[in-house]
Amino acid sequence: MIDYAFDTIGVHRVSALCNPDNIASWKAMENCGMRCEAHYRKKVRYVRHGVPSWEDELEYAILREERQ
Repeated sequence: MIDYAFDTIGVHRVSALCNPDNIASWKAMENCGMRCEAHYRKKVRYVRHGVPSWEDELEYAILREERQ
């Protein structure tokens, strides 16, 4: 997907968001060469079983010239 974004669409930067508790997700992004740029505190509001909660979010990104 990253190669497609850079080579076919021609974007300059690819970014992705995930929950910090989702270890598999942020490890997958790191394995793709992405780096963590931000840790947002209580950015996303979720409602589970009618109970709202605010949760953290990580932002990962890679620039065209940084790809492997």
